[in-house]
Amino acid sequence: MSIQAQVYMNYKNSTVETAGPGKLLLMLYNAAIRDLESAIQKIAEKDLEAAHKLIIKAQDIITEFMCTLNMDYEISGKLLSLYEYLHHRLVE
Repeated sequence: MSIQAQVYMNYKNSTVETAGPGKLLLMLYNAAIRDLESAIQKIAEKDLEAAHKLIIKAQDIITEFMCTLNMDYEISGKLLSLYEYLHHRLVE
């Protein structure tokens, strides 16, 4: 790995490690969206293996959302239903 790549990876890791909960959640949402947009492109290019890997990454993010919900709040039940639906659609 080049020095520039290592510096970038260190920066990226420290950004994630120092992010607050809200910022981290937003970063995960953006990553899932980016992965799904890339998966759509890969499907159009007939690269199904790459598309599958990207969809799995998005599924993992959605699963993390479901596992970390604080069910003490009324909205959490609705978010859980939404996340379950999204996960189900990605599996399809």
